[in-house]
Amino acid sequence: MFIFGIVIVGLIVFIIFHNGHRKINFHGRKTPEDTLRERFARGEIDEKTFMKMKETLES
Repeated sequence: MFIFGIVIVGLIVFIIFHNGHRKINFHGRKTPEDTLRERFARGEIDEKTFMKMKETLES
């Protein structure tokens, strides 16, 4: 039973600190990459601009 409790606590800690694919920091703010993807999805920028800006952010 004790081990089960440790596993549950471990899972809770993992879920809290693991941001998954969204990469949201501890303050709940989106990363620049998230903002860039949203702008591309809304059609504000074209693919060429998206790729250039993404490369800039990754460097």
